[in-house]
Amino acid sequence: MITGLSPQGSYFSGTSTNFAGAQLGNNTSTLPDYRDLDGVLRQGDPLSASDTSAMLTTTAGAADRPLILARGYQSVAEFGQVSRDQPWKTLSFTSATTGATAVSADAALLDVFSLHETAIEAGKTSLNTRQTPVLTAILSQAAKKLNAPTSADLLNSGQVTAIVTALQNLTIAQPTSQPMVNKAELVTRLAADASVTGLGSKEARECVVRAFADAGQTRTWNLLIDVIAQSGRYPPTAQTLKDFLVSGEQHYWVHVAIDRFTGQVIDKQIEVVNE
Repeated sequence: MITGLSPQGSYFSGTSTNFAGAQLGNNTSTLPDYRDLDGVLRQGDPLSASDTSAMLTTTAGAADRPLILARGYQSVAEFGQVSRDQPWKTLSFTSATTGATAVSADAALLDVFSLHETAIEAGKTSLNTRQTPVLTAILSQAAKKLNAPTSADLLNSGQVTAIVTALQNLTIAQPTSQPMVNKAELVTRLAADASVTGLGSKEARECVVRAFADAGQTRTWNLLIDVIAQSGRYPPTAQTLKDFLVSGEQHYWVHVAIDRFTGQVIDKQIEVVNE
């Protein structure tokens, strides 16, 4: 209970000088409320007494406190545990906050920051891929809880299937789908889907972004070109290309990565296939 004057300033609304602080945590359109510096009303992290997100480590009656990872970041999306320097808020990588009037203002951080110092990284999966097993493998064993998760905190097969289906409906399902052009769209598009909102607290919902943010990318086309090179000759009586006589053959797989924005070939690997 705030027993004195309520917070002052143009971003805070409400006439009562004596109100429950939890109202500012929930921050719904019911007064009192407050708006972020961009003028948008968004909820804080502790949404209810049963929410055990990063800001509430146990159930009803717990003191608000941050989750200290005490280790290096394993995903850029773990920035979701960092204070936003605004009341009751950590950085948000979910747009699915009940009662909020706009999506996360922090989604672009997924494309600004990296955990790696190399200019080029190989082996990342396109978030626009049609390969369902690949996306399923990335989400497999993803933990909804960062602090000492148990088997009960891992995404189950049904949840994984629903999330992968939702992602591919956004990116490859015709005729209304649109490929993602940056990783921020995991927040602005995917995080609003019921398959994600149904996971529970902010920390639980962000597990999807934590899994995809560093294992996936949207900027590169990864292509496999199957090449069969043949050597031989045409006989003097040759009339068409079909008359070519093969004397030797070599099979190659050419792996090419092309920047979607510039068209530049940024990586190429040639693999000899021995059958």
